[in-house]
Amino acid sequence: MTSYNDAYWKGEPDLPDVAYDALDLGTEFEDISRLKHELKNKHKYPMLSLEKAYCLKEIKRFFNRVSTNAFIIQPKIDGVGISCRYENGVFTKATTRGNSLEGEDVTHKIQGFVPENLTQCLSCEIRGELYIRKKDFEQLSTYKSNRSTVAGWCNSKNAMKLPISVIFFDVVLDNDPWTLEEKSVWLQKNFGLGALTWEKVVCSSAGELETKLRNYYSEYLTNKIFPLDGVVVKVNAPDIRQKLGASKNYPRWALALKSNEDGIETIVEGISYTIGKTGKITPIAQLSPVEIKGSTIRRVTLNNCDYLEKMDVRPGDSVLIVKAGEIIPQIVKVKKKKRAADSVPFDIAKSLANNNIATAYREGHWVCVDKKEQLQKQILHYAQTLKIGFLGPALIKKLVNEELVTSVFDLYKLTPEQLMLCENVGEKTSKKIINNIQVTKKCAFTDWLVACGIPQIGPQHGKLISNVVNSLEEFVNLVEQIEELIAYKQNIEEEQKLKQLRRHKYLNRKKRAASQLEHYQMLLSYINQQTKEIDYIKQRLRVAYCCLFLTGLRISEIRFITVSQILTLLKHGYIAIDRSKRGPANKKAFLNDAGKAILQERSQDIYNLLHSQGIHLYNQQNNSFNSEYEHLFLFSSIQSQGQKPLSRTFFTHRINTILKSIPEFQEQHFTSHSFRKGYITKLWKDYQDIEFVRQVIGHIYIGTTSRYISQLSDDEIQTKIQKSL
Repeated sequence: MTSYNDAYWKGEPDLPDVAYDALDLGTEFEDISRLKHELKNKHKYPMLSLEKAYCLKEIKRFFNRVSTNAFIIQPKIDGVGISCRYENGVFTKATTRGNSLEGEDVTHKIQGFVPENLTQCLSCEIRGELYIRKKDFEQLSTYKSNRSTVAGWCNSKNAMKLPISVIFFDVVLDNDPWTLEEKSVWLQKNFGLGALTWEKVVCSSAGELETKLRNYYSEYLTNKIFPLDGVVVKVNAPDIRQKLGASKNYPRWALALKSNEDGIETIVEGISYTIGKTGKITPIAQLSPVEIKGSTIRRVTLNNCDYLEKMDVRPGDSVLIVKAGEIIPQIVKVKKKKRAADSVPFDIAKSLANNNIATAYREGHWVCVDKKEQLQKQILHYAQTLKIGFLGPALIKKLVNEELVTSVFDLYKLTPEQLMLCENVGEKTSKKIINNIQVTKKCAFTDWLVACGIPQIGPQHGKLISNVVNSLEEFVNLVEQIEELIAYKQNIEEEQKLKQLRRHKYLNRKKRAASQLEHYQMLLSYINQQTKEIDYIKQRLRVAYCCLFLTGLRISEIRFITVSQILTLLKHGYIAIDRSKRGPANKKAFLNDAGKAILQERSQDIYNLLHSQGIHLYNQQNNSFNSEYEHLFLFSSIQSQGQKPLSRTFFTHRINTILKSIPEFQEQHFTSHSFRKGYITKLWKDYQDIEFVRQVIGHIYIGTTSRYISQLSDDEIQTKIQKSL
């Protein structure tokens, strides 16, 4: 501490302020091992949330992922999730869903709702929902939200007299060996009317699944029993569920379809701001009060100033409000047609200045730079996270303005006498506040760490850190590495963004055209019309396009064709290519009779091309073939006389330049590879055997071949259907 103090007072601190204050305060806290998390009830199996879907596109993604057609569908009850633990058939405890790993212990409240013993000696967790029936809730005039009322009942220390009901929908065991159908039957046997109904469906497409889900949801909306939050679809087979597994937040074998509502219209009366614990400014839209699913909505967050500018929300606008995920109010649309003619875009900078908020624009966000205002928000965050009673915004503001506290940890140095100097704080209240502050020394370490307001450390990261930190000194050392960890995380996020951009670019790229016979003939006609090109160049181009069109070979393979190979192609109708570096060696490309006829039309061009390069195939003296020329290259320069092939860059450039010069080809994105795509497409249309096409073209993987195949046109599809009929 001495070295840290010296550096701090010199104005060159070795630690961030929050770490310095924590270490300075360390002697006042009990040993950190006692600060470790005071655990709630843990779920033996994580009680995960469900992936949400609102449209057919999201249902298709789920349907393609699970690769099955057998499902179980159930209504999704709008209540509070609960898990009841049975050991050897005996009820032991009940826990709310909480954060999916642990939740509130509600055993004493649930005991009257569930059987003490199962019909089997089984150890398992029974999952269900606490809710209030529709007709019962309609009689509770003082409550507006079914789910919130049940949540309040779970969290209340005193037993609230409410008509709570419970219904169970799942049983979780080791290795999960049962089908959902078997689970539902077992629940009906053990819990009777307390088990949720289900329906088994078989669907051949995502569209059919969506139709059945929406019909099922519509039927349940008319019932007078359950408050609904959508409909759930799950994979029935246990082996497929185990194979699919789960992500961090939800099982990959289940989906919740929710209604995509249009929203309720209201008026934006004004725009205010809140300041977060780090000084970040969040705009808030003040609304004319509107009722949405049991809640009165008067304000809705606009996330950040950039979002406000993008949405172009203005005071006086008519907007549509929904509850995102049935919970969070959100503006989904601004009705700009109803906007007043004299309306102007909202000036964020001017508005912040009018609200007397000292601001700066940093890293894409408006932030408050008033140190006292920041300190108030930090203390408020600390007090709310650790639930320090009676320490509210008004009292915190007085403490900061009177300079009774200059950091979050000065709270522990306060005395009742100091608090009594503040207006409306008496002796009893001051003692309660001091006691509430001191109690936090025994809080869960994760909660205390989150309360410190360190950037990027929320409940999830706080829990991870608390698992490896055993002393405040270790925590301080960890704080020194936080910037490196954050930088590492940001690098990963940047890499993921770049990967998504590359994938987006790939998926939206201009698709390459597939060549056909008329394209090849058009090329020959165009080349013959070029008066500026010498005959030797024309011959090379005609032969190159002929080889590309007839064989489906890559341009890199065409470039290396030898005299021996082209003569074999002319005489026997096949060509052997050495692909030892990228695929099966000695790949052969075959010509059919029509291909042989087309190649024979170019035979004179081939002989003239070789003659121009000084390659004389026949010895006129003894009228025999010159075998010494077999290894020379067909596409070579006059100077090298077949000893070296043309460079790939030059050869490809010459081929593609002609293709780009033909007006009819420009809109179709024609390249040298279009000949290969056309060759593969024709093979597929003629034979309809993708494995045959793969072997002919020489691909290692069949997935590569499938990417080349052009889709059939509507006329081709109709013709094939007529033939089949």
